[in-house]
Amino acid sequence: MTSPNGKKPYKEIEELAKFPAENPNPVLRITKDGTVLYHNYPSEPLLEHWHYQKGKALQDRWIQLVIDALHDNAIKTVETEIGDKVIFLTFAPIAEKGFVNVYGSDITELKQSEERIKHLNLVLRAIRNINQLIFKVKDRERLLKGVCNGLTETRGYYSSFIVLLDEEEKIDTYAESGLGEDFLLMLERLKRGELTTFGQIALKQEEVVIIKDPASTCPDCPLVQVCSARGSVMTVRLGRDGKIYGVMSVSIPTHFITDKEEQDLFMEAAGDVFWVYTVLKWDKNWISKPMISREGSRN
Repeated sequence: MTSPNGKKPYKEIEELAKFPAENPNPVLRITKDGTVLYHNYPSEPLLEHWHYQKGKALQDRWIQLVIDALHDNAIKTVETEIGDKVIFLTFAPIAEKGFVNVYGSDITELKQSEERIKHLNLVLRAIRNINQLIFKVKDRERLLKGVCNGLTETRGYYSSFIVLLDEEEKIDTYAESGLGEDFLLMLERLKRGELTTFGQIALKQEEVVIIKDPASTCPDCPLVQVCSARGSVMTVRLGRDGKIYGVMSVSIPTHFITDKEEQDLFMEAAGDVFWVYTVLKWDKNWISKPMISREGSRN
């Protein structure tokens, strides 16, 4: 059946009218005075995020985006976070009608992918800096401190610490970055020979120990508050052939903690630290050797 003017079938018009309602992403129509003429169901969390009240005009930056789009007769875009989602909003003006159509797209996975790549590049830069440091610093304590600083200076990790043990598996030396005075309580505990839950686990296995939720997994740790506030923790023992020389630990954003590539890079950094420690332990003159000779000893 066609419409009275013969232009379009009623059914086709009805189907076209359903498009916004059936869209799984937000679709809205907003006038220049901030009145929301239409919104589909997926738009409701967005309106709540905007603190929109039915019958009242849209407020703050959101009405300004509508006004700017209409004034410039140009599309405006913006990203906004709603809970754990990132929404990309497009404000498309229909200037002659005096309203703006707003289209939202969930770009959470894209943003997470971009953030992951950025983070891994920061970690790679930290490892590169550590490798350069290994061949420059002559003092063991300064070297360990430089490694910890290198892990945090690039913002690859929030914090880091390294604890080395002597032949009796007591504290030999240590270094930290990003923890400050919070590390002192941990240090006192380690000096008494008391290991935290994750420390005991780390010393028993070669793989990286993942603490996704420090508050529930390791409540006895003196660093639990600072680590929980920053995300999650990775810890790995430094050792080989059953011999334990210490542990290395970092805190990172929670959504990176289960990333296999992230864990592999951390293991690589720990391997570099363990290698230079064993070389310094058995060859006191290594650090003063010519660069070519030292690089050859690593291969």
